[in-house]
Amino acid sequence: FSAGELITLAIVRTNTGLDLVRISDIPCRNRPMGRACIRAVNLNYGSPALDVLLNDGRMVFNDVRYKQVTNFKMARPQDYGFYIAQTSYVPSPYFQDIETVEETPMAAPGYFLPGYGSVSPLTSFYIDAKRNGVYTIYILGMWNYQNPNIRVKVVEDFQ
Repeated sequence: FSAGELITLAIVRTNTGLDLVRISDIPCRNRPMGRACIRAVNLNYGSPALDVLLNDGRMVFNDVRYKQVTNFKMARPQDYGFYIAQTSYVPSPYFQDIETVEETPMAAPGYFLPGYGSVSPLTSFYIDAKRNGVYTIYILGMWNYQNPNIRVKVVEDFQ
């Protein structure tokens, strides 16, 4: 540990027992004034790479693997509906200094992914993003292909 460091320690399951995952809680500072920051962490044991999409099908986070922490994305303060899915979507390179949730590419409009068919949401949740709020979406549970067990816990922090 370092002085002044902010971290979250998550206890997760592994093939041989339990493990600690260190999640850096470095503040989200590179954002326009009044925006919220959102990121995702996949702690769902045994899951394939999962995607976080907005309810309208725009891809927010793609291929979030077990124990992976995404970078923050900016969001305007408002209510957002999300769902978790497993898709075959591979986004084209999309580079911006500051990417907002509203600018994410459309991947699965109406839960249909062109070339791949329908996308079945595994779970859904909402975030009421507030000005300067920092949100971490924790994807929890244990993966079973016949009946995926997925829970989402959204943790809100203000900086």
